[in-house]
Amino acid sequence: MIYLLSHNKRLNCSKLAEILEVSPRTIYRDIDALSQMKVPIISYEGVDGGYEIDKSYFFQSVKLTDKELMVMKLLLDLGYQLNTTDMDDDIITLKHKLLNACGDQPNIKKALKHITMEVQHIYPQKIVKGIFNKVIKSLENETMLLIEYYTPINKSWLIRKIYPLHLFYSEGCWYLDAYCDVRKAKRTFRLDRIRTCKLLSENIPQEYLQSYEIHKMIDDVTVTEITLEIDERLYEQIKDDDIIRDADIIISTKSSITLTVKNISAEYIAMFAYRNVDMVTILSPESLIQLVQNKIKSMQKKYL
Repeated sequence: MIYLLSHNKRLNCSKLAEILEVSPRTIYRDIDALSQMKVPIISYEGVDGGYEIDKSYFFQSVKLTDKELMVMKLLLDLGYQLNTTDMDDDIITLKHKLLNACGDQPNIKKALKHITMEVQHIYPQKIVKGIFNKVIKSLENETMLLIEYYTPINKSWLIRKIYPLHLFYSEGCWYLDAYCDVRKAKRTFRLDRIRTCKLLSENIPQEYLQSYEIHKMIDDVTVTEITLEIDERLYEQIKDDDIIRDADIIISTKSSITLTVKNISAEYIAMFAYRNVDMVTILSPESLIQLVQNKIKSMQKKYL
């Protein structure tokens, strides 16, 4: 906005909102923020009213390079995919501020038209506005929440008093680990299935926090090992992927790599083996091999 006001004559709220593609409410908020930062913005009322920056004011202009602009734009696009709802307006506003502050960058804008990012495997409903901010506030203050939650199995809405412990994003969805006061156990809640949410003043019992940390440590230690034989060509392609990045190599030859992976879902490994049937062999445990065999038998009955 400083760039616009310093390179144009007086601009009113409507014009600024049109140029930046934001709401007038956002413009008023940003004008107030700039005033608090001691930027000398002059406000004029009436038909010809609007905003100007004092002509004697000098500000240090930060010029971003094409690559810096691309990085910022891609990060903002990625942030929008996080689907927080409460931050969407800020992300859009920041994106347009960035593009306008950097002036005309025709080359980078052309390139950005041909770049997309897709990080979602799950496409949830939009999170109800205000839910995300309340969850963050609850985690900050270690206080409880009263939520109205949808359970797909029963197709019903339930009222739950929960103790938030850990918020995380996975495959396109926000999840909240919390102790459920009804179940008296840890449960994981999808934020897009919360219809209403109320902040409570009651603090989270310290024994729940301690128990959660203990279980996390146990889960990290007690893991199942899976032994795989992978074609050397496939291994070279995926050796930096999560699935085998921390794997222990047992045998390495010119044609194949035998290794063990830990703390990986058996179903995930089975799917990995299905997709690369000519290049991956599961060697152990026997229970996982049996799982694959049963799946193959079921497919044979259906398709052969």
